[in-house]
Amino acid sequence: MPRWFWKPILHGMILRLQPAKSAQLYREIWTDAGSPLIVHTYNLTKKVRTLLPNWEVAMAMTYGQPTIASQITKLQQKCHHITVLPLFPHYSKSTTKSIIDQVAAVAPNAAIIKRFGGDDAYIALLVNRINQLWTAGDYDQLFVSYHGVPVSVIKRGDPYQDETMVTSRKLQAALTLTSDKIKFTYQSRFGPTPWLQPYLHESLVQAADAGIRKVLLVCPSFTADF
Repeated sequence: MPRWFWKPILHGMILRLQPAKSAQLYREIWTDAGSPLIVHTYNLTKKVRTLLPNWEVAMAMTYGQPTIASQITKLQQKCHHITVLPLFPHYSKSTTKSIIDQVAAVAPNAAIIKRFGGDDAYIALLVNRINQLWTAGDYDQLFVSYHGVPVSVIKRGDPYQDETMVTSRKLQAALTLTSDKIKFTYQSRFGPTPWLQPYLHESLVQAADAGIRKVLLVCPSFTADF
């Protein structure tokens, strides 16, 4: 939507109503160490630093501190080559593209890993983790849920849905579960316009109505969240 249209909606309605609702949800997952997003991203950064001892490894936030610009500026003082890894496995203009734009403003020659949701190594990690949890938990059904985007974004050429479908097909082929045990969905719909379906919330209600009580939920569209 054009800026003149969405800005009044954002400031007049969303930012007046959404923060209080979100704050209550965040209280339920907050940790003693602080924001789960920050904690997990920091721990991931430390592990990558251990695995790449010859690299300078730093974390940055698209919306928050430390900023992408500030971290890249520090790295430029001692690094000749910079590689940026957005922690979104699947490319979308609403996520990865926003990071690319911020990087380009300070380091136009930086290499950017734009996607990895279909990489065999990523699929293998997901499969290994799912198998571990499935075996230990005696679950009834596996829900694979990706972050949703509006259908209008896909119609304008965004590759996000196609990339999540690649991940789904590879997971389906690699897992030992039968197809009736796996449900692929999208979550985080916001607003009245249609988003990618099937919606996670509706699918969970349908599963409960069908007598399914123990569900394993996997979110492959994030690598560090909550």
